[in-house]
Amino acid sequence: LALTLAGDKYAWSSPQVVGMLTFSALMGLLLFMAESNTSEPLIPGFLFKNPIFTAAMIVTFLTAIGMFGAIMFLPLFVQGVIGSSATNAGVVLMPMMLSGVIAAAVVGQVISRTGRYRLVAIGGGSAMALGAYLLTRLGSNSSSTDAIWYTVIAGAGLGATLPAFMISVQNAFPDYYLGVVSAAIQFSRNIGGAVGTAILAAFMTIRLGDWLSRTVPPDSVNALPPEVSAKLSDPQALLNPDALVRIEELASQGEGGTEALQVAVEGLRGALASAMHDVFLLGFGITLLALAATLLLFKEIPLRKTMAEPAPEPGHSNPDQPQR
Repeated sequence: LALTLAGDKYAWSSPQVVGMLTFSALMGLLLFMAESNTSEPLIPGFLFKNPIFTAAMIVTFLTAIGMFGAIMFLPLFVQGVIGSSATNAGVVLMPMMLSGVIAAAVVGQVISRTGRYRLVAIGGGSAMALGAYLLTRLGSNSSSTDAIWYTVIAGAGLGATLPAFMISVQNAFPDYYLGVVSAAIQFSRNIGGAVGTAILAAFMTIRLGDWLSRTVPPDSVNALPPEVSAKLSDPQALLNPDALVRIEELASQGEGGTEALQVAVEGLRGALASAMHDVFLLGFGITLLALAATLLLFKEIPLRKTMAEPAPEPGHSNPDQPQR
C-alpha cells in the first residue's frame, strides 16, 4: 500500500508512507520471530538449509517480480500508447496465458521422461529473459501484434519454469514435507507478483512524472484551462474516450485550446511510452537476476520415479518430525 500511494497520493517522505513502511517492517520482524519460536511454523526455517529449496524460492520470487509485475502494465501500454480498445488490450494477454499452459504441459512430460529439470529451468529462464527484453523494444510505433508475439515468448518461458521448480523441491524432500514445500513455492510466487506490481507501479509513477516534464511543452499546458491541465497529468485520460471528449470540450472553450490540447495529449502519450519502457527495462533486469540465480544456485539431484522411493537428498530434516 505504501509503494502504491507513494509519489501519487502522498510524498515519499510523508508521515503516511513512512508510517506504513515502518509498520510493514515491524510486522515482518514479528512474523519472523513468531515463526522461529513455534512448534509448527507455516514455513519451517530448516527448509532453507536445503540449497534446492532456497534457490527455488529466490528464483520464483524474482521471476514473479520481473514478469508478473511488467506484464500487468502491458494492457496499459497497448491501450494508452498504441491506442487499442480496452477489449483488444485484454486480448493481448490471452496468447501469453495459452503459451504458458502449453509450455507447462510439455515441460511436465519432458521432465517425467528424462528425469532432468535443471536444463528445463535454465531454458525457461532464458525464454523469459528474451521475452522481457523484447518488451523493452515496444514503442509508440509498435502494434498489438508485436506485443502479442513478445508476450507469447515470455509466457512460454514462465510456463516452463513453474513445473521445473515445483518438481525440484518436491523431489528434494520426504513425502511428509510435500505440502509445506509446495505451498512455500506458490507463496513465494504470489508474494513476488504482489510486491513486484507495487514496486513497478511506484517506479512508473516516478518515471512518468520525469518524462511529463520533458515531453509536454509548458506553453501548451498554460494555454489550457486549469481543470484540463490537471486531468492531463493522469495517464488514465488516454484510456477513457469519454474523458478525452470532455477534455476536448473544456479545451475548446479557450483560445487555441484545441491545438494546445493535441500537443499536450501527444506529449502525454510519449511520456507514457517512455515511462513504460523504463518499467519493462527494470523487469528485464530482474529476470536476468532470476536467470543468474538459476545458473549459479539451482542444483539437480536424481528424480524419484515414485513417492515410495526415499528422497535422494532429503536435506536437513526436522529432527522432531513425527513418525508415521
